Parts: sequence; C-alpha cells; structure tokens
Amino acid sequence: MIPNISDYQIGDYIGLPVKRKKEIAPSNLKLVLSISKEERLTLLSLLEELNQEDPLLSLKIDKETEEISIRIYGKVQKEVIEETLRRAYPFETLILQPPTILYQEIPQKKGIGKLVMQEPINPYWATMTIEIHPNWGQGIQFSSQVSKGYLKQSFQHAVYQGIEQALTEGLYGYPLTDMTITLADAAFLVQ
Repeated sequence: MIPNISDYQIGDYIGLPVKRKKEIAPSNLKLVLSISKEERLTLLSLLEELNQEDPLLSLKIDKETEEISIRIYGKVQKEVIEETLRRAYPFETLILQPPTILYQEIPQKKGIGKLVMQEPINPYWATMTIEIHPNWGQGIQFSSQVSKGYLKQSFQHAVYQGIEQALTEGLYGYPLTDMTITLADAAFLVQ
C-alpha cells in the first residue's frame, strides 16, 4: 500500500530512482480558459486535479490579469480537456479560447556565469559556476562536474530546482529551452 497517494504525481519515484530516458518536450501551445467569478473556484479545483494527473498541462494563473491557462499539444487534447471538464460540472460560462503559440528562447552560443551568495540570514557563503551550451531540439538537460562527495546530492538538487525556476523567463520574457546546463564548479563555507 502507498500512503497519501494524493501526494504523488506523474514522474515521482517510489524506491530508488531509475535513470531517466529522454523527457517529453513541453508544449508550445497555450490554452486560456475564461469563466465567471461564480464558477471560477470549481474550474480551478478541476484543473488542479487534472494538473496533478498530468503535470505537463502546467496550470498557470497570471498574477496581474488572473488569467487561467494550461499548455496543450493540439486540438484533440483541447477537446478532451473541455469534455472532461463539462462532464465533471455543468459549466454555463466556460469558454476555451483558441490556443496561442508560446514563444521560447534558445541560447545561440556557450555562456558561463558565476554566482556568489552571501546573505546575513544565511549561515553559508557559497559560490557556483554554471555553463550553458545550446543543444538544439533536446530540451533542458542538467549535468554536474562537481563530485557528490564535495557537494551533497541534496545541495546539487536544490541548485537545479533554482535553475528550473529561473528558466521560466529569459532575456525577452519567454521560457528558455534547448540547452545543457552544467554545474561546473561550487564552493561553500559555513560562516
């Protein structure tokens, strides 16, 4: 038996993780869902459930406009999602806008950056060097040249999580894709 099955989603491991195969590239189509204030919470609840089942939907709520959107791969998926939502609840005001293309930024050449972190509230001083290389059509890939004996896997994982968050918006405001990101060097010291 698996406890708290609702805490798990597609891609989570139970036991030891296996080496991942090539991941599915994120969709470049954005589907905006419009709805009345009265039905909004019901829609969000259903979309959250769908998003937990399929995280590639990437449910987003714009902080400024409060626009609800998901990412889809095409017309058939749009129709399936609409039918699923309407079967779960008889929405009167739900409108699915025509999908729009999401632009993405792709690095054109190698880049190297060094980050130094030193904050009074953090007991650690840390520095890391990150290299970025274009890898046309292969999505986002991570690697590390820092040994796990020096910088524990949990710290390296935290670095990659921070990088993933930063990849949502590039220089021109679009998500970044098609690059290999390498943690080339890292150092830390307890103050």
